[in-house]
Amino acid sequence: MRLRDSSVLLVLLTLALRISTVQSEFNKRDDTKIDHGKLYARPLEPMEMHQIVENDNFHSEMKKRREESPEDFAEYLKRAASARALSPSIVRSIYNIPKDVNAGAGKTVAIVVAYGSSSTESDLAAFNARFSLPSCTTANGCFKRVNQNGGSTLPPDDPTTPVAYSWQAEADLDVQWVHAVAPKAKIILVCADSPFFTPMLTAVRTAATLADVVSMSWGGDEGSSASENAFGENIFVQGFYNGVSFFASTGDDGLKAGYPASSPNVIAVGGTTTYTNDDGTLASESAWGGSSGGCSSAFSMTNAQRTNSKAVSLCGTKRAVPDISFDADPNSGVPVYLQGNWYQIGGTSLACPIAAARASALKASSPVGVIDSNYVYSKMLIRDVKTGSNQRYSASTGYDLATGLGVWIGDTIPASSSSSRSSSSSRSSTLRSSSTSIRSSSTTRTSSTIRASSSSASSSTRSSPSTFRESSAVPTRTCFGLFCPRS
Repeated sequence: MRLRDSSVLLVLLTLALRISTVQSEFNKRDDTKIDHGKLYARPLEPMEMHQIVENDNFHSEMKKRREESPEDFAEYLKRAASARALSPSIVRSIYNIPKDVNAGAGKTVAIVVAYGSSSTESDLAAFNARFSLPSCTTANGCFKRVNQNGGSTLPPDDPTTPVAYSWQAEADLDVQWVHAVAPKAKIILVCADSPFFTPMLTAVRTAATLADVVSMSWGGDEGSSASENAFGENIFVQGFYNGVSFFASTGDDGLKAGYPASSPNVIAVGGTTTYTNDDGTLASESAWGGSSGGCSSAFSMTNAQRTNSKAVSLCGTKRAVPDISFDADPNSGVPVYLQGNWYQIGGTSLACPIAAARASALKASSPVGVIDSNYVYSKMLIRDVKTGSNQRYSASTGYDLATGLGVWIGDTIPASSSSSRSSSSSRSSTLRSSSTSIRSSSTTRTSSTIRASSSSASSSTRSSPSTFRESSAVPTRTCFGLFCPRS
């Protein structure tokens, strides 16, 4: 009896020591500041907004006009405006969003920001009215704003001035463009008390209990070791276990990406410069100079990313960032309505909500479960980006540290019940065997080549732009929580 009691006591002491160690590492991150995107907000003149809306209307009507009357279509084409900002219908088109205006039905995207963002719902209403998008309000159940613990008592607004460079602007960008890309998805804005790791990750934990997809357009220093991020990694791993997909922007300085983008349990989203033709079709796509990426110092590659030979050649065993990319260049950015004014905004803070919204559209249109590293490196159809560069790395064929695999425009998963089951098993290739085994960093690229995101990313496997590659990730042990064995 005494021996049994001693064994129980030893187990309890071991667990207490483990928890104390994790807490000690986490406390190092308590005072680490989190930054949202640079946004690069530029006021839009009324005529510019008129042109953007005209382009959006034009693109929506284009197919109908072409089919009904080729002569009228030719004349209509001449009226296309020259504004370079992308509009909702054009973004849904160039990224091949499933179900278009009905994208995201039945799914929920949670957006995590700091501070209260009190004008976000009214700003969204003005945005929707201008672009003829469905209403998304608290009253109709489409929109909800909660604090970092899920309650209704919200923190004050960000006092930063001008407001176009505040967390309010970040929240408006994220909410408006999740809705623009996936108009039927519900949106929950989770407002952390302040922009530091503890409240922000607490808000992420809440978001993961409320949504199918979580969008994080912010980041901070990843630290020197995976164990410093144990609190965040537990949240991400448990979220994956429950089918939640996490997306984070890599940053806007064109240098090394931060956390949480460097996490192996998060999809890191970099940025491109994306221009369209007068008819709204894609004209060019290259790596944006501000898209951050590189090799993590703290985290190792997932087994899925390790099957990509190009990523391995760049980062060895370290997590390579980004995974995928979308438009981020402020010169090819998007309109955002903010407290009575229109701005053109860019940065990877735009790319991230586009990625999250596309994920919700995919989940709503097919029985795909979690979108994790295994899914990214084996199931996504990618438009390769081969030109341009950030401040350290150039885009090239296959994986690179500026755009990752490239632009996500489709999926190889069939719309059948089996894909839901397979996505559940595929999570095991991303979930780490320890709550502190974290991963990181950098990858990017650009071009018009479409291919399957294969783990064997060597360019020698591509014989033509239409060649598709396939691969499978190597599964690993799954474990989450504080009680996983150390690796």
